[in-house]
Amino acid sequence: MTLSGNHRKQELAVNFSKYGLDLRIQEHRNVHDETIRYGSMQGKTLITSSAWRNERGASTGGVGILLGRMAAKALKSVISHSSSILIVNFHGNPSSSILVIYS
Repeated sequence: MTLSGNHRKQELAVNFSKYGLDLRIQEHRNVHDETIRYGSMQGKTLITSSAWRNERGASTGGVGILLGRMAAKALKSVISHSSSILIVNFHGNPSSSILVIYS
């Protein structure tokens, strides 16, 4: 599922809650100016890297992660390695990292 409209974002949040997930990784195809965009959606934290435009002007790629409350509280840092790779680090003992990659 891409996050091309508000209805898609709402569908993602509903399924997120329905299945008791605390994080979800997603390709989204949304182009934005920020390297990393932080937003909230129905009490969840959505973090995305921007998609890019291909030679025909269509949006391609862009990755994101949707975090539930517990995962968001443990968030240490987010690094955009490129528009198709996010590195998400969490506090803990041991600490954990998630690589979100679009290929």
